[in-house]
Amino acid sequence: MKYILPKHTYYLDAISYFFMLAQIVILLLYWKELDGRVPIHFNLLGSPDGYGSKYVLWILPIVSILLFAGLKSFRFIKFNRYLAKFDKQLSMKLYKLYCSWTSLVSALTLFFFFILLYASIQIQPLEKIPSYIIIVYFGGLILSVIVYGIIESSCKKKYMNSKQKRVAR
Repeated sequence: MKYILPKHTYYLDAISYFFMLAQIVILLLYWKELDGRVPIHFNLLGSPDGYGSKYVLWILPIVSILLFAGLKSFRFIKFNRYLAKFDKQLSMKLYKLYCSWTSLVSALTLFFFFILLYASIQIQPLEKIPSYIIIVYFGGLILSVIVYGIIESSCKKKYMNSKQKRVAR
């Protein structure tokens, strides 16, 4: 079966690729300028509250790549689960919804990781990450989970109702 996704998923995936690459590029550009000790953790107010070796900063690009690859691979697992439970048309609709959601979560998270990495490198002039970035990231993440859950359950409910009507006839 051919997987045809909405265009916005490709755009969101391109944004994710950009932020994965940008994390690596920014680390390479600033590597020699970094002190041996850099901020590696920030509290909810955006102030650094943990410090470590500059080598620890490589964890963010590595986690970004693994997260993106993981979310992409879950797409196929999810589609096969949908096919096992629903007809082809609903399975494809739910699959497209899931792909859109994972692309959005991936782009949001990789952007957030890029901001964290940049802040860790540039912390002296910034002193802290603007708190609106943290609020926007976590708010967007929570909102996307809620909207995804509502839409998915609505699609499933409509399918079950139409299935019951067909059986009743």
